[in-house]
Amino acid sequence: MPKSNVLGLRHDPILRPPRIPGQTERLVRHLLARLCQNEMLSIDGDMSRALQTAWAMALPQLLASLISFPVYHQPHGSATRGYWPQAGDHYFFIAYALFVMGAIAVYSWDVLFPDAIDVFVLVPLPLPAQQLLSSRILAVAIFLAATLLGTNALGIIFFPLAAGQPQIVHHIFAHFASVLFAGVFACTLVLSLQGILLTFLSERLFQKITPVLQTLGMLILFALLSTFPLVVGALKTLLTSSSHWSLWFPPFWFLGIYQRIMYGAAPPFDLLAMRGIIATLTTITITCVTYPIAYRRKVRLVMEGSAATAQRRGFFNTITDTIVPFIVRNPIQRGVFRFIGQTLWRSRRPRAMIAIFLSIGIALAFASMITIEPSGIAFRYGGALVSIAVVAFWLTFALRAAFASPVDQRGSWIFRSILGREKSLVLDVQKHWTVYAVLFVSTALSATFLACGAISISQFPLAVLICTAVAILTTDFYGRHASAIPFTQAMKTTQHERPLAAVRYLVVFPFLMKWEVRWMQMNLIWLSFLLLDMYILHRYLVRVAEEWRANDFDGNLDDSDPDEFPTSLGLRE
Repeated sequence: MPKSNVLGLRHDPILRPPRIPGQTERLVRHLLARLCQNEMLSIDGDMSRALQTAWAMALPQLLASLISFPVYHQPHGSATRGYWPQAGDHYFFIAYALFVMGAIAVYSWDVLFPDAIDVFVLVPLPLPAQQLLSSRILAVAIFLAATLLGTNALGIIFFPLAAGQPQIVHHIFAHFASVLFAGVFACTLVLSLQGILLTFLSERLFQKITPVLQTLGMLILFALLSTFPLVVGALKTLLTSSSHWSLWFPPFWFLGIYQRIMYGAAPPFDLLAMRGIIATLTTITITCVTYPIAYRRKVRLVMEGSAATAQRRGFFNTITDTIVPFIVRNPIQRGVFRFIGQTLWRSRRPRAMIAIFLSIGIALAFASMITIEPSGIAFRYGGALVSIAVVAFWLTFALRAAFASPVDQRGSWIFRSILGREKSLVLDVQKHWTVYAVLFVSTALSATFLACGAISISQFPLAVLICTAVAILTTDFYGRHASAIPFTQAMKTTQHERPLAAVRYLVVFPFLMKWEVRWMQMNLIWLSFLLLDMYILHRYLVRVAEEWRANDFDGNLDDSDPDEFPTSLGLRE
């Protein structure tokens, strides 16, 4: 028998040869990995925190479904859930879908279009430009679709089951359709806006306004979520009155789709449903038209290096150069101070963290100062003091989260080369940044409320003083074990961090806001005792930090890492 006809023992005539993926499939897989494993969503390719965040964003819909179960299943003889309370329940899921998809699109603002790595790695390959574009569009569509379904699947399944309506399949379809339209509208609105700006604006101007747009987008989304109780309480009044502003409120459009599919024709919701469908189709059309144009222009600008051109000194930079030498006298501290400021403005992850936290604070402050009436939004100045305290609190933790976001740790050896062992005067610069930022923002807010008549002239200095003092104590407490200059070392997290963060934001935050408002209304004698206690606590925390640095602190870099200074200067890769 010829040797070639002898079959091996592992030969399986049924086993088919492995499928070899094509170019487009490989390209889409690569772009999807780039979308998921970037500095915005993961640190050093670790997706665990991103997956935990995704699960955390999906859980509120499950909790809302479980809470609504006893409401829809009252004992026999009790009144059933009315039409408008049910509409309020539906509004929550629609508003949450708008919030989640809009927040993800705004947070991923810088990765939805190609960056320098994508351009310089993929463009030189022997691949058609149209294939690169279509693969990018397909990857972005898969990423957003998976996010939309993953964050809303629990609500789509469990809320109709908890409500127990007669036609459960019909309820599931109504819930799915309205949430789908809301999520698609939110993400395509962000994409269309970004496509229009990239098409008509220069790269330099686009990079300048990006932080402002991200903060504004997050602010609108968090304001939408924080005003949910106010809107639900006035839902019937708003939709049955003759006011026209409610017809231009996007969440009501998709609530109209939900109610129209669920219960049939209804005068308040027919027009709203039509507007929701038209608005979604319009944003999809604008995205389809502008994305390819913006994509090609983005690639061309990156190839030409327009973003790397020298920037002119603007008015803000001139003011900063004048003020910084007076508030930071030490030249080493001044250098680290400028490094922090430039990194905050230019790096995507710290910028996004500030936008998220600051938007939460402004949205909560906005919700505490408004009431919703049929004629529109009415302001009540009774919440001015708590608004100042809320914004200062969230700004403090916004900067803390931004400072803990690593940018590129491979160059962190340069600080050790220049400064040697980190000294307290260098590590305290992040405290200076936080305190000066809170001082500036609280002063600006207090002056604005004073001009509007929301606070008195005597409350103006008290509000600024209390907010600044609380910011100093907060930075002293959380910075007592600081061991690195901001952005040069990843924050080490433990399994207990998230429960402690939940306690901080759900328990400490309301308690602290309540007491800060009381402190702002104290007389001079009690205020003097309070400030004395704060100063004693401040000195104690400073002494604790100095003792820790003297005994346990062993530098910014881990000596066990062979890739760090001075072995290879962090250049091994």
